[in-house]
Amino acid sequence: MKWLGLIFNGLLLFFFSYASHCGEIEVLSNLTRAVKIALVSDVHINRGTNQALYQYNYEKVIEQVNSAGVDFIVVAGDLTEDGTAVEYADFKRLTKRFNSPVRVVPGNHDIGNKKIGKNKNEITFKRLIDFHQKIGKSWFADEVYGVRLIGANSPLFGSGLGKEKTMWQFLDNELGKKSDKPVLFFLHHPLFQKKPEEKGGEYWNLEPAQRFRLFGLFQQAGVSAVFSAHLHKPLTNNYNNVLYYTTHPVAFGLPKGKQKPGWTLITISNTGIKLNQYFIKSTLKQEDKTAINLQNDDRNN
Repeated sequence: MKWLGLIFNGLLLFFFSYASHCGEIEVLSNLTRAVKIALVSDVHINRGTNQALYQYNYEKVIEQVNSAGVDFIVVAGDLTEDGTAVEYADFKRLTKRFNSPVRVVPGNHDIGNKKIGKNKNEITFKRLIDFHQKIGKSWFADEVYGVRLIGANSPLFGSGLGKEKTMWQFLDNELGKKSDKPVLFFLHHPLFQKKPEEKGGEYWNLEPAQRFRLFGLFQQAGVSAVFSAHLHKPLTNNYNNVLYYTTHPVAFGLPKGKQKPGWTLITISNTGIKLNQYFIKSTLKQEDKTAINLQNDDRNN
């Protein structure tokens, strides 16, 4: 499998009023059919002041994803606002509405920020175990019609927790040799924003030690693309013939008021990988907000 190039088409081709063509990547593969994957992120389900709006956005994204007839869905972190039991329960209830299989990886809002010694609310063993018990394992490997999908728990990198060693063993096994199939990698944090060698100790990227270890594994396995979230805005990079793409969020974009919420459709075929950005109208009528609050009140009684 070999990357031949990356073509950026910006927002030139519109499929309907809230979908745009993001780009195409040519890749050699032997797939028997095109594979469609929905990349969803930063849902931030909560019971606070933004509860109704974020739930409404997620419901609209679920409707669009189901209409697109995707084969698989990856939710790339920040499923919830604070990783509480009731938030996880709400997320699971809503996520059951997808028509296709779903895999998730945690974000910093679910289990805590990456450990760099100065972040507030850093990852803890308790929050990690809560995620595993209430949602499921925080890393995964799947194959969908000849496409390999691998997900990792990015807040766990560099944490020093015992589960980090277990996850690295898993990744070494899954990415330790060249694959004859397209390999896509998913995590919450983008590995870098501007340069592969950029410094760590910051909120938005992965720390250099873990970043470069992953770079090496990606080359060994022939990873085609790495998909992330966390920034609440889209970002595209290319390094060592690997595409690095960060999707826009479900809950709210940054800067606020300038980035529309939505999700990304990834289509993999023998002609390449195509990315389509889908957007939703993030507007909520008062009667919708009242109905959502009443539904949640009923579940608490």
